[in-house]
Amino acid sequence: MPYSDQPFFPAPLPPSLTAPVLPPILGRTDLIYLDVWQREVTVIEDPGIKEIALGGPDTTTRVQTAWQVKTLPDVGDAACPDPILRWDDLVRPSGGRLTTSTFVPPPDDNPCIIAAAGGYRGIENRLYRVEIHTPGGLGTARFKWSRNNASIVSEVEAISAAADQITVRQIGRDQILRFNVGDWIEITDDHREFQRQPGHMGQITNIDEANRIITIPNAIPGSLNLDPTDVTRHTRVKRWDQSSGVDADGLLSVTAGPVDVEDGLQVAFSLDPSITGGEFKIGDYWVFYARTADGSVEPLVAAAPRGIQHHYGRLAFVTWGANMQSTFVRDCRTFWPPAKCCPIAVRPGEDIQAAIDRVPEEGGCICLLPGIHRVYRPLLIDGKKHLTLMGVGRPTKVVFAAPGPAHAAQALVYVVGASLDIEIKQMLVYADVLEHLFVVDEASREVNFNQGAWVNASTTREAGTDCIVLGQCCDVTVANCRMVGAFGVVQADRQTLERARTALALRRPPQAPEEQPGGDSPADDVIGDQEPAPVVVTTLRELHVDQNRIHFADTGIELQDVVTGGIEKNRLNAITFEQLHTFSRAANQLPPGPDGVVVPLVLEDFFRVLEGHFEALSVCPPPPPAEEEQPAEGEEEQGDGSAIPSDTTGIMACVMEDMQIRRNGVLAQTGVALDYSRFVNVDANGITANAAGVLLQ
Repeated sequence: MPYSDQPFFPAPLPPSLTAPVLPPILGRTDLIYLDVWQREVTVIEDPGIKEIALGGPDTTTRVQTAWQVKTLPDVGDAACPDPILRWDDLVRPSGGRLTTSTFVPPPDDNPCIIAAAGGYRGIENRLYRVEIHTPGGLGTARFKWSRNNASIVSEVEAISAAADQITVRQIGRDQILRFNVGDWIEITDDHREFQRQPGHMGQITNIDEANRIITIPNAIPGSLNLDPTDVTRHTRVKRWDQSSGVDADGLLSVTAGPVDVEDGLQVAFSLDPSITGGEFKIGDYWVFYARTADGSVEPLVAAAPRGIQHHYGRLAFVTWGANMQSTFVRDCRTFWPPAKCCPIAVRPGEDIQAAIDRVPEEGGCICLLPGIHRVYRPLLIDGKKHLTLMGVGRPTKVVFAAPGPAHAAQALVYVVGASLDIEIKQMLVYADVLEHLFVVDEASREVNFNQGAWVNASTTREAGTDCIVLGQCCDVTVANCRMVGAFGVVQADRQTLERARTALALRRPPQAPEEQPGGDSPADDVIGDQEPAPVVVTTLRELHVDQNRIHFADTGIELQDVVTGGIEKNRLNAITFEQLHTFSRAANQLPPGPDGVVVPLVLEDFFRVLEGHFEALSVCPPPPPAEEEQPAEGEEEQGDGSAIPSDTTGIMACVMEDMQIRRNGVLAQTGVALDYSRFVNVDANGITANAAGVLLQ
């Protein structure tokens, strides 16, 4: 949503969001935050809530939750949890307190005169409202009050050129609930309310009943920028009932009191000493009843304001750059995992493997909270059932951070040991020193990769590096993911599978030797005579690769022997190895310092740069020309095929049967290459290729 399209937009725009990329704020850090509160709404603010069944009266008030995304500019080099003095000033609650009481007259010395009764002496039951108009401390703040909860309100239809005559929708409902000469009124609108600013106070000097025109002596300042012609702003006039002891604006001073209101009613103000720097805020209000039957007034004793209570949350720190690519955003949001889904929550720095091992036999969910999760040893999902490993989207980052040389043939995550119903989703997984990101093997079934970003930026080893490698498994789904690597999804050949299993054996914890029925361990010579079982590439059944975006430097999807499933609605874009290298940490270093030493980017900064690399790969190739637009024989095709990296293939399969390859977009040297395949439907794909669109052998 654009900033200016907020439903409770605090017009006008703050300067830092009007031109965020122009000096003098280049390099400045602003805090973007959320402000949420509840506001009272009547038919004045929302005409749609009138009760049409009764002819259109307003039967009750409503409470509406309002919110604004705003900015606190120039907060310096601060992180999400850091204390900021200006932030503390912003979110500090009101320190204002109110106490109600009634006036008890002293006894009269003349025994022939009956003393006046104490308590509330009004002749009507009332709901009083006391509201702060001018902020500040005792003696500085100003307030106004109403005996009808400030409910005498009317829409403003026009304001005269001199800004001293106001045309309203109605003067009043009857002789009591109406505007009268001598009343103090406030003229305001939604824009003033959403900016937390009071309206203009004026005292009525004349009323033209026929034309519904109210005249005030002090013109409305042009700085208020009221515009009753804009019906979305709900310009309105409201009656207040204070009359004696007021200043030139019709307001009363906030003092320790007690302050006489009317009919024996008094209020006293104070400040809460526990709130350092607390004061009365604009819009603070209290309501309390007064009853004629017993002269009682609702007792308030140093009561906090009933409203307006604002709730704040930090969203992000933004350091503005010369453009959006060089603008850095630090996300401060906390994503709370639903307890019913993820009873196990892992914070950055905590042990993911320990969380996996804690999942009970019947299964469970692990939620990786936002932040960078550094993994120093491959993660094993070994013989697990009904397990979900999920993040909160790209704010959850899992990175292989083991020091030392490249870890050949290793994966970051192994799904092995006949695991069943495993789902890995909603996170960014990154490595640049591993051959694989994920290995699925050893008769594992129902494995789903969903809504993830998988980046394998390794380009240094002889063996091809991939995002997902599939061994002996069945019913695998890869959907709504984004992949960057030399290969995207690969069904392992014998050599790759052998290396992967050898690496896995080194990572598994040692197992105690099995005991023989008699209780003795097997003899060493028996173990020594055993040979490892031969590695056999089995048929992969029920493979579904749907709606992914795969950026590959060699092959997007490479399969050896697959039966039943589909490859549909994917975008497969070939990139060069140079482009792939830009995703590695080695390619993203700080410039050498004065001593010539190159300092690597810290991971937090590196992942911000990585987002820019993702954006650089977001340009989709043009769609294929329609059939009637195909070039005539001898006519050159439009487009520069030289931009396609050589020796790249979008989809390659050696043996494929009963598969759907449909509605994919492919940019590669060869679009689809199939060997020894049958019952394969290749349909409605958009392929841009230099060598061949579909190659059958």
